[in-house]
Amino acid sequence: MKKILILISAIALGLSFYASVPAQVVSGRTVYEVLKQQHRSVQRLLDNIISKNDLTDEDYSSLKDQLSTHMSNEEKYFYPLLEQNDSTRELALQAYDAHNAAKRTLSEIKPSDSDKESVMAKVKLLKEQLDRHIQDEEGKIFPAAKKVISEDQAKDLVRSFE
Repeated sequence: MKKILILISAIALGLSFYASVPAQVVSGRTVYEVLKQQHRSVQRLLDNIISKNDLTDEDYSSLKDQLSTHMSNEEKYFYPLLEQNDSTRELALQAYDAHNAAKRTLSEIKPSDSDKESVMAKVKLLKEQLDRHIQDEEGKIFPAAKKVISEDQAKDLVRSFE
């Protein structure tokens, strides 16, 4: 019961929590559900930064941590499965490219930069890049992946993300 309350609290707060939640709490969920939850968490964080028109060190650290963990897990566990199949290989390669573009933009963002306009312009660019990538991933990659990754594999991938 305690683990379920922690999970519900984390969902309500929009926290990225899958890396630290015990497997039995997330069992039954597929990689697609986990990735969508992570997408929403990053999008909320970026929306918050943009609405405040300010990137704090804390927000930057959280953004960088969430994106690094998310992209690393996709690149290490999810995309390689897609690369193995002719029908999804190109989608995986495009996803790697989108990640690389987002990583470059993230590396150019410096919260301590005195030019706040420049910082926020880069944050907005990152949001646009990620929104496009998320739309492609959820609209094209996930449906194609479901044809080549079994339901059991999709559930097992969740444990790899821990």
